[in-house]
Formats: sequence, C-alpha cells, structure tokens
Amino acid sequence: MLYLWIEGEPPQLAHHNLFFTDNYRAEFDSIFRQGVPYDDPTIYVAITSRSDPEHAPPGCENWYVMTNVPQIGPGWDWERESDAYRDRVLARLAGLGLDIREEIRAEQR
Repeated sequence: MLYLWIEGEPPQLAHHNLFFTDNYRAEFDSIFRQGVPYDDPTIYVAITSRSDPEHAPPGCENWYVMTNVPQIGPGWDWERESDAYRDRVLARLAGLGLDIREEIRAEQR
C-alpha cells in the first residue's frame, strides 16, 4: 500500500479507480504459486479527496494505491524489494497515462 499526496488533480479519475492487468490468471499464479508480486499488477487507487476536498490541501489529492501481493513469506523480501516494487507500480500507472512521479509531495508505505 502506498499513501501518496500528489500535487494536481488528474481529471479522468474518480474516488475509486481500478486498473486491471492484461493477464489476471498470470497475476494470481505469480502471487499464489510463486509467492512474488506480479510484474504488471492490477492497481486500485482510492482518492478520497474526490469526495471530500478537505482530505487534501487545495490543488492536491490524497492517493491510496493498492495492489494484489503475496502474503509475507520466503519468496519475497519486502525489506530489500519494496523500493523497486514501488517504482514498478508507479511506472505501470505512468504507462496508463497517470505519471504522477514528479507530482508526489509526500509518501508513506
């Protein structure tokens, strides 16, 4: 889960946004059989400031970015891999036309 505070308000988004992977079966195989996050994950973005503008300063939005991932186990070291996975998720959003990497003003994981 990424908690992001971004500057700007992309007009094409709503309070709830879901971006499916092209291969949901492969995503679940990666997660449940291999125990690793999928390279092209399904991404859910909630922007509560779309429904209540007081959740973010004027001109900004609060983004909750969530993906399907495996439970903690031996197949994936989150301590070592979390930065790379974060970058992968943000790159996937950029590929969908939502490149917010330069607009992130605060972040928490």
